[in-house]
Amino acid sequence: MTPEQIREAYLEWIERYCNNEFETEDLPGGIKLALDKLVEVDPLSFNITSEKLSDMGQTFASDGGIPKFIYNWIDPYKRVRSL
Repeated sequence: MTPEQIREAYLEWIERYCNNEFETEDLPGGIKLALDKLVEVDPLSFNITSEKLSDMGQTFASDGGIPKFIYNWIDPYKRVRSL
C-alpha cells in the first residue's frame, strides 16, 4: 500500500470510531495529527518498551494496538451513536 492509501484507510477507521465524517481538505487539527503519526509510525512498533539486538528480542507494553495518545487526539471529535 502507498502512504496515501494507508492514510485513507486510517481516515476511514477514524471516521467509524468517531461516528463522524470529515472533509478531506479541511481536517481538524487532532485528526491531522493522528493521521500523520499513524502513517509515519509502523503499527507493529507501537508500545515497544525495550529491544535487544543480540538474539533480537522485543518487549511490548500491550498487544500492539493504537497508542492511547492517538485516541486522546481524536476523542474530542466523537459523536454519540443513537440506537
